[in-house]
Amino acid sequence: MVTGVIGISFYLGICYYFTCHSEMKLKGDRIKMKSRLMPIGQGLFLIVAILFVFNTIASAESARSFYKGKEITIHIGSSPGGSVDITARTVAQSLGKYTGANIIATNGPLGGGGRATMNFLVKKAKRNGLALGWHIGAAATIYQMYGVGVDYDLRTMDWIGVVTPLRNTLIVNGKKFKSIDDIRKAKTFFLGGGASQSVDSQQGMVGLNALGVNYKLVTGYRGTGQIRTAVLRGEIDAFARDYAGSEGEIKAGNLFAAVHLGAVRDPRLPDVPTIFEVGNVKGVYKSLLVATGKAGYFLIGPPGLPKDRLKFLRDALKKVVEDPEFNNRAKRVGFIPTYIAPGEALQVVRNLFNLPKEEQEKIFALAKKAAK
Repeated sequence: MVTGVIGISFYLGICYYFTCHSEMKLKGDRIKMKSRLMPIGQGLFLIVAILFVFNTIASAESARSFYKGKEITIHIGSSPGGSVDITARTVAQSLGKYTGANIIATNGPLGGGGRATMNFLVKKAKRNGLALGWHIGAAATIYQMYGVGVDYDLRTMDWIGVVTPLRNTLIVNGKKFKSIDDIRKAKTFFLGGGASQSVDSQQGMVGLNALGVNYKLVTGYRGTGQIRTAVLRGEIDAFARDYAGSEGEIKAGNLFAAVHLGAVRDPRLPDVPTIFEVGNVKGVYKSLLVATGKAGYFLIGPPGLPKDRLKFLRDALKKVVEDPEFNNRAKRVGFIPTYIAPGEALQVVRNLFNLPKEEQEKIFALAKKAAK
């Protein structure tokens, strides 16, 4: 059907070219027709424009036909129950509506803080648009920067889009610290994290470094619940995570949301300043926080997806984020959808990777210093 429409449009374009600028003149009792040809450049431009428009329509129809009734598997880069899992399944509920496919969300392959999932996409997943990955792009970015256990390259993978930025906040013991100045005055400040290379540890260290705090990193905590409990007990002083789940303790004064570790304030915490407002953030530290913030929670595919399917998936994801029903569900589970186009997110990641090696080494040095 679409091919027929293209053929007709091409024919009409040719006809228009040869009949453009027709003139009628009355000469005696006869009407004389005079046609002037459209300039050849304008005629070709018109024909090419028509073909381009309808080729785009044909590509979308082709992708829509491919996905209709098929199964798209979203491989989630974390175990069940955490923020990565919850956001992925919330997206999966709506993605079928805009693709016509049946969406299956599955956890894993697991391991290495999501690296196993990313590696699977590159090494084993079919490149037909039916196997996609969901993870925190910030985590994938940091692991690639360190280069340990990584077979993927974010710069060559096909990004579908970011559904929400990473909105981590430095959350501290509210009984011991009432202000940023209190944190700065600490003789030794203990930051808790999952691992030295995990995104929460990296952002927390960059933030404390920007505030001029003498800190130590304590790793090995599994999940936000465990690390939050350690702060409440006074075993450590702070952690860097999304504030969702900690609202009650913050309101009660047991925890204190000190500073947002991104370039833009968290709309859920409008009175909490960003580290860029109160700290000294420059060079690679600025690049890391901007990249890890914008890379957010992303849907991504292996390299080399068919172009029409990639565009179709990107358009579908954008429609999901704009869907009021999806937004209501997202807010109920604790996150605010904010669409970030794949090109925009990928560019800030490229900017980080393109920094000189000596600049990147400053990030590695933070972890080494904190572990001493």
